[in-house]
Amino acid sequence: VKAIEGYPSTLHAIARHMLERKTTLPLAAVFPSSETLFPEQRADMQRAFECPVFDYYGMAERVVFATECEHHRGM
Repeated sequence: VKAIEGYPSTLHAIARHMLERKTTLPLAAVFPSSETLFPEQRADMQRAFECPVFDYYGMAERVVFATECEHHRGM
């Protein structure tokens, strides 16, 4: 395993569990998504996984992100 992706709350729970047991899992990167990533969560993940944490947001749901108004002059 070189990287891990998941909800910040889940990744944080794993990181806290590891830190409480004085264990780490060195990775190349951690990618939390789909929830707000709080600074304390990022810090714990960086310590537990010994790598940078990259918060990201994707449009995998393919929901409407933007649309033009009734004036039809673009977005």
